[in-house]
Amino acid sequence: MNENSSKQVLLSVVGIAVLIIAVVGVSFAFFSYSRGGTTNNTLTTGSIFMQFTEGTAIRLSNQFPIADSAGATYTSGTSGDNPSLTFHVIGWDGSGTGITYTITATNGNNETGKTRFNDSGIKLYLDATGASGNSTNNYSAATGTVVGANNSLSGGIVLGTGEITATTEAAKQDDTYVLRMWISDALVSIDETEETGDGDNVYTPAEFGNLFYSLKVNVTAATTTN
Repeated sequence: MNENSSKQVLLSVVGIAVLIIAVVGVSFAFFSYSRGGTTNNTLTTGSIFMQFTEGTAIRLSNQFPIADSAGATYTSGTSGDNPSLTFHVIGWDGSGTGITYTITATNGNNETGKTRFNDSGIKLYLDATGASGNSTNNYSAATGTVVGANNSLSGGIVLGTGEITATTEAAKQDDTYVLRMWISDALVSIDETEETGDGDNVYTPAEFGNLFYSLKVNVTAATTTN
C-alpha cells in the first residue's frame, strides 16, 4: 500500500470515529426527555355548615336574690324583662366525621356608672331541652352552676359541649338551648353596716342598688378527630 492509500485509510478510520462520536452524542441528546402526567390529582374541602343564632337577650331589672329552684325556671319579672336566652347551634358535616362544639360564657359589656356583681354571687342554668340528644350540658336545677366557684368570666367558663352528627343539609341538626341566670340567695346578703367596697358578697343597700351583671355566650366548633 502506497503512502497516499495509507493516508486515505487513516482518514477514513478517523472519519468513522468522529461519526460514531457524533452519533453517540446525538443518541444521548435524544434520550434526555420529560413528560407531563395526565392524572388530575385533587384535594377539596368537605361540605360543612355551622351556625350559631341567638334570640332575645336576657334582661332582668330590679332583681333580688332568689332560690336556685326558682332561678332555673324563672319566668316572672318587671314588665318588659326577658328571663331567659334561647339560642340554636345548627349544622351538618358531609364528611361524616362529626363536629364537636363548646358553649362558653364570657364577660359582657360594662355599664357606665355601675359596678359589676361579684362572679361568685351569680348562677347560671343551661337547659338543653329541645336539643337533638347529642349534648351533655344540662346542669342540675337544684344548684345551677356558680360562675365564680372555680372560674371567673374574665377567662370564660364552659357551660356545655355538644356534637353535630347530621351528615346532610336536608337533615341538618338544630340543637336548641335555654340559658337562665340569677342572683344566688345562698351567696349574697345585704347588711346596712357592711363596709363599702370590701369586694365580698355582702353589700350595703346603696351598693346593691348600683350593681349589674352581663355575659355573652360563645360557641366554638371543630371537626371530630379520631
